[in-house]
Amino acid sequence: MIENILAVLNYLFAAAMPVSHIVGYLACGLALVFVYRVKKELLREPVFLWMLAFVAYGLALVPFSADSGPSLGVMAGYFSHWVCPFILGYSLLGRKKSKISFLVYYAAFIILLILSVMTYYLHFADLIGKEFHLVQDNLLKGGRSHIALAGICLMLSFFSLSAYLHGGLLEESARKALPAAMFFFLYCMVLTGSRGYYIAGFVTYFGIAVYAAVKNRKFLILTVFLLSFLVGVAAVFSFDTGLKRRITSTNFAEQNIRERILLCKVALWEIRDRPLFGFGPGQGIKQDKYFARLYGEDRQVQRHPHIHSFFLNFLSDFGLVGFLIFGAIVVSLFRRLSSSAASADAISKTLAYGLIWTLVCALIGDLFDTLLTGPGFAMEIFWLAGITLRQLRIENEK
Repeated sequence: MIENILAVLNYLFAAAMPVSHIVGYLACGLALVFVYRVKKELLREPVFLWMLAFVAYGLALVPFSADSGPSLGVMAGYFSHWVCPFILGYSLLGRKKSKISFLVYYAAFIILLILSVMTYYLHFADLIGKEFHLVQDNLLKGGRSHIALAGICLMLSFFSLSAYLHGGLLEESARKALPAAMFFFLYCMVLTGSRGYYIAGFVTYFGIAVYAAVKNRKFLILTVFLLSFLVGVAAVFSFDTGLKRRITSTNFAEQNIRERILLCKVALWEIRDRPLFGFGPGQGIKQDKYFARLYGEDRQVQRHPHIHSFFLNFLSDFGLVGFLIFGAIVVSLFRRLSSSAASADAISKTLAYGLIWTLVCALIGDLFDTLLTGPGFAMEIFWLAGITLRQLRIENEK
């Protein structure tokens, strides 16, 4: 009975996350009620233990923060976006339920992206209401920030490639459509206009192509990748669009980029003065004395909710100690996913490779943003990590 309830909560999370994080929070919160069912297994997962260590460390910093209320809220956010979805995914038992959960999420996002692309070209939003913000400022948004949508599109493209190569998620006849799905997700990613995730996507796919070429000793793979990339770039620049102008206008004098550079400068000042423990959760952006060092209107960059680099934002908030704990989370996650990638089970292998590539991409992309702190991308990553690692543990126990 309880196993079925937890399965339904995972299906609810999968179906709702493309359109409503609130329902995702609700599913995660209800799953916590039944955490005792997986307590023993969770306490044997290094990833989970390091996440708990990070939350405990962050809470220990809260009393020393200048503004403890918001700091506590930031730590509640990390718990909600990392720990809770991991527990939800980890509560799922069985290959079939894991497969269904992923396919529900996959299908729900395809529907959202189709509606978003229709809006981009056909002004479809006029029929369903502009408040959905499927497209804004000539950027594909899908009801969230264009950067978060870019990260999710890349994640789904990685899973499409992994499912095509390793199988397990779709029947053989449907599996042939996965390359087309991968290119659809990549096309949607391009329409988001997220330049940071353009870089992250290219570097990650280039790394995949190099790895495949070296492993299989077929360097034609690398040639095909580079030619495909050049054809894609040529296609984007063949039309006089807002997207083309956004790319070609990129320079250090552009306000968006200039402000990010100023925020990074402030973060480096803060990290230099508080290298070990930082200023506390969410406090890096609130240090007036460092923003006062900027000149004139440059000080207005403090209006941003965070410093636009996950790593600098994290270091200014949590210091080197917190960053080392985060590093332990990432390393342990990569190690466990590598074990899952070596599994004979096709579903485990598919999910593991897709997540490995997604993590690499997210770490590169978050050099320029902070998606790993919010619900738009991090919750999905840790939910899928929970599903994958639980399946791995079940296989090992067998």
